[in-house]
Amino acid sequence: MNRLLCVWLPNWPIQRRRHQQALESIRCLNEKDELEHDENNSEKAEHAPILIWGEHQRRGRRVLACCPKARSAGVRIGMPVAQAGELCVAKQVQDSKNALPKVLPHDPGEDLEVLQQLAEKFHHHVSPLVSIEAIDKKPWSGYPRHQSESLICEISGIAHLHGGEAELLTSITQMLDSMGLAARMAIADHQGTAWAVAHGMTDQIRTAITKSQDHLPPRCTIVPSQVVPSQDAGTAKSFIEPLCITTLRIDEPTAKSLDRLGIANIGQLLRLPRSGLASRLGPLLVQRIQEVLGESDPPLVVHRVPIEHCEKWKLQYPTSDLAILQDRIARLMEKIRAGLATRKRGALRITCRLDLLVHPPLILQVGLFAPTTDADHLCGLLSSRLETLRLPADVNCITLTVNLSGPIRTTQISLLGDSLESRKATAGSSISRLVDSLSNRLGRDQVVRVQLRKDPLPETAYRTIPLAGNPMPRQRGGPRQRGGPRQIAQYSDNQYSDNQYSGNSAHHPQASDAMRRPLSLMESPLTLLVAGEDGSFCHTASSVDLPDRFLLHNVAYRVLRSWGPERIETGWWSGPSIRRDYFRIETDRQQWWWVYRDFSLCNQDQRHQQPGNQQPGQYRWVLHGRFS
Repeated sequence: MNRLLCVWLPNWPIQRRRHQQALESIRCLNEKDELEHDENNSEKAEHAPILIWGEHQRRGRRVLACCPKARSAGVRIGMPVAQAGELCVAKQVQDSKNALPKVLPHDPGEDLEVLQQLAEKFHHHVSPLVSIEAIDKKPWSGYPRHQSESLICEISGIAHLHGGEAELLTSITQMLDSMGLAARMAIADHQGTAWAVAHGMTDQIRTAITKSQDHLPPRCTIVPSQVVPSQDAGTAKSFIEPLCITTLRIDEPTAKSLDRLGIANIGQLLRLPRSGLASRLGPLLVQRIQEVLGESDPPLVVHRVPIEHCEKWKLQYPTSDLAILQDRIARLMEKIRAGLATRKRGALRITCRLDLLVHPPLILQVGLFAPTTDADHLCGLLSSRLETLRLPADVNCITLTVNLSGPIRTTQISLLGDSLESRKATAGSSISRLVDSLSNRLGRDQVVRVQLRKDPLPETAYRTIPLAGNPMPRQRGGPRQRGGPRQIAQYSDNQYSDNQYSGNSAHHPQASDAMRRPLSLMESPLTLLVAGEDGSFCHTASSVDLPDRFLLHNVAYRVLRSWGPERIETGWWSGPSIRRDYFRIETDRQQWWWVYRDFSLCNQDQRHQQPGNQQPGQYRWVLHGRFS
């Protein structure tokens, strides 16, 4: 008898960020130099609503996920980001709170990485067979995010180890609560049944079917087995029929067709002949019906933990002595180095797990810029992390794991002197050590490289990617290298990562463009006061010409020379139109600025005017960057 558990983590992008914030707060409590943190900032962050946006091909930036606070303010999935931000700000002002909403881009890669880490935790604590739900090519109806948000666990023969299926659900709920996560879970004989019940079951439906599951944790359901039926628990079909048709994992056109036919739940759909459904709505709908009824069960693709090498040291006497812990880590690192050397590979990401007597284990992760087998260098990185920790209890076990590795290239030294290849290898090693040290001390997300995007706006024309702890990039074209130290030239290309804009809007920097863009771009552009005809300064100007004087921080600046304008504007598909005219100006105080004329106020005024009666608009002048 097969029994499968489906764990659905609703609103996963929001939950993932909350989970990472909780881990960050725990890390700050363990850091010696971060014990005294700003409580006002932390309280502000807790009250701030969170909005996750994604780029729609036709409708621009739309809300893909939002926290409960944002939802209470009226934010809905699919709403324009600008409108959602205004609703959140109005709600915060009404509640007398100063925290502005956090508007963040959707990061499906990070969501999947954290979900894989959670699958590894389930692998160790729940079941050895854990799968991450597979998604189709098209998004499912009712689920706006095209990403995995559920785990499927094979629990056949292991539920009794936890005291039964009800106790298993209770222990999983407690484990997720300790991580700051909330889930909806269901246990059934088949994968499709468990997925549908976990995503569509409500307390009202469960109470109407049976009252024998009142002892279960909230949002948890156990579908009775078809092999060993129970009269009190009901049948599996009785749990499936009241569910919405979107729990069948069908696409949006199929769901709309069923809605036009007046079919709202699975029970109504099962009364129709399947032959007609297949010919009119496609064979996928019939396949989903077979899966939810258990007539066909797709294979469970088990998530394999990507462990390259692992060594463990069980301490005879638990201790918190730093010298002893560093010595044991050095011995384990030597074993790992020998294992990697035999395979001609080097470590790119290492995890150190410290099991404590009372408290939960501490996890230290070190990312590297280039593959290495230098045990002293690796031990130094872990030791520097260990020295900043405050151990709440003694350590009884140390585990070192190589989660990611890469091939190592060796270079032969010339007898006639240093060759070009050896000098490149030495330079690469020095750069690698520098990046590793900075990433270890400042944090992996603080040492990054820049990747260009096809976005005309300067503030969103690039993205940052951590240098350390990432897989080796594959080179396109040319002879394939066997690995080795990464060269900085790999990151100096002009390849773009996103496809939000056409290639005609992107300008590849040239050597002659040194003065085309400023050296520093302001994170928050500064509004400039403009000199009027009477000599006074005001926030807006009615003329489209470049003003002669600006006022910034109560200091007047006169424009000596200027170059421009350069028009930069967004496409209609990216939401509200943004139009700017950029100028390079030289002031009388020997400063070079990058300023732009903002058309947003002008567009708002003209929208409320009658056709043919347009008045001259108002323009803002903004300082966006400095050349020196």
